[in-house]
Amino acid sequence: MRYGIAKRLRRGDSMLIFLTFRCTLKCPYCALKYIDGKYPVSPEMTLSDWKRIIKSFPRKIREIKITGGEPMLVSYFSELVNWLLAEGYFVYIISNTTIKKEFNQSDRVMIRATYHQSADRDEWFEIHKWYKERHRIEVDEIDKGILTTSSTKELCYREYGETCTGFIYSPEGKLFTVVNEMYRSYT
Repeated sequence: MRYGIAKRLRRGDSMLIFLTFRCTLKCPYCALKYIDGKYPVSPEMTLSDWKRIIKSFPRKIREIKITGGEPMLVSYFSELVNWLLAEGYFVYIISNTTIKKEFNQSDRVMIRATYHQSADRDEWFEIHKWYKERHRIEVDEIDKGILTTSSTKELCYREYGETCTGFIYSPEGKLFTVVNEMYRSYT
């Protein structure tokens, strides 16, 4: 059964987790940067912290969306994905796919790869091909100047609905229920 169809048939909410604000790229248009052009620095939780939060969450979660910065920079990324799959979650990874990380193949994994102009195009396509051979993947191309705070809100609207509600955890474990609320707290 395909990822999207199976996910819709299961009951439960989605949880979006930002593993880190660190990134492999230095895009001038990044929506996560402060006004002074610097990325927010926050402590990052451990694998056991994430497991505890996810297991003890008071509502049934069916899908975990993992993003960042670049979530694959976190040393335990593969372990987290494999644990989530073993626990029965659908895993949606939002990444610039500039890093190769091995994790279990599953119909419950989807990678949303974003190509940014600041990435080396040839290297990106090589890594993208590597992921495509292993996992289901969709691609967004983010052109210079396109992704801004306002267009991030539009993306949020398309992805998460009118008010961008959901359960969102920042790298240090702060819980937000609205994506825009999280952005405001870091800008």
